[in-house]
Parts: sequence; C-alpha cells; structure tokens
Amino acid sequence: MREKLKLRNGARMRFKGTFDRYGLKTAYRGLPLVTVCLTEIQDMQGKDLCDHIWLNETKGFRELGVLYPGDRIAFDARVGAYLKGYAGREEEEGGGQYVDYKLTRPTKLMFLSKVGRRKIYIICEKCDHVNGITAERCRRCKIPFEEQPLKPVPQQPPDPKLIQRTLEEEFTSIMDSIGVKVK
Repeated sequence: MREKLKLRNGARMRFKGTFDRYGLKTAYRGLPLVTVCLTEIQDMQGKDLCDHIWLNETKGFRELGVLYPGDRIAFDARVGAYLKGYAGREEEEGGGQYVDYKLTRPTKLMFLSKVGRRKIYIICEKCDHVNGITAERCRRCKIPFEEQPLKPVPQQPPDPKLIQRTLEEEFTSIMDSIGVKVK
C-alpha cells in the first residue's frame, strides 16, 4: 500500500514524476483506453511518495505531445482511495481486496525536462495511438501498419526570411530598406 499517499488522501496538490511507458486498458465500449506510467512520484519539495503510478492519458497529456522514457513532468492531481485485488480470492494466500491509493484527474501538466528525442515509436494513422517501433500492427485498433492509408504531408512554401540569397541581392535589399538607390 502507498502509505505516503494515504496521509494525503483527498488532497489536491502538485506532483512530479518521470515518464516510463504507455499502456492500454480495456474500455467499457469501443477502443481500449491509453494509459501513462509515471515513476519516481514526488511532491514538489522532492519527497518520494511512491515508486510508480498509472494515469489515464487525458487531454493534458495529449497536449504535451509524444512522451519519451525519461521525460520529467509536473502536474496537479487529487489523491484518492480505491479497492485493489480480486474479490473472489479471499481464501487464497494474499488474496482478496484491500484499499490502496492513487492519483486522479491530472491537470496543468508541464515538462520539467525532456530527454533526447529518437525514433522509438510508430504512431497509428487511424487512431493516433503510440506504438513501439517493432510493432507490426496497432495495439489499439489492431490494423497492420502496411494497410494503413498514408496521410498527405502538406507542403508549405519556404519562409522568405530563410531563403538563401547572394551577397549582391542581400546588399541591394539592405540599401533599399534604408532608402538608398543602388545602380
């Protein structure tokens, strides 16, 4: 049980943690729900509260973009109690249900630090789920990657400020901007 979270039951406060990985959990209907595993959960003073926590991927997580293992994140959340375990195993050793504590409703998410970005994910074109680089099909919608339609990449015109110009063109442009006529 998470004893240090138990002391803060019902409180809404600021936490920080390290992103570990994405996961899935079954939904009542439709596609599975995406979850996020954060490790090294601490309060903002740096006191360790628990070793890991699973949170639903909320709008706040999606606004941060794709997370990479090692990214440090700060967020507000509420500490709440829930029943852990299986109700049908009371007679077995270590079976039954007991109260444990979790973090819910994460908001105001922000990066504290980012690790180096590298290609370790394949993002599904149909459902935007983040899959491991070795996956052959999406874990969420089960469609193989080779059968997914490719989204056209919009071509943007180059920024005029970044166009390479010759020295003569640059000189003429500067002189025109200050009002001097060059022949």
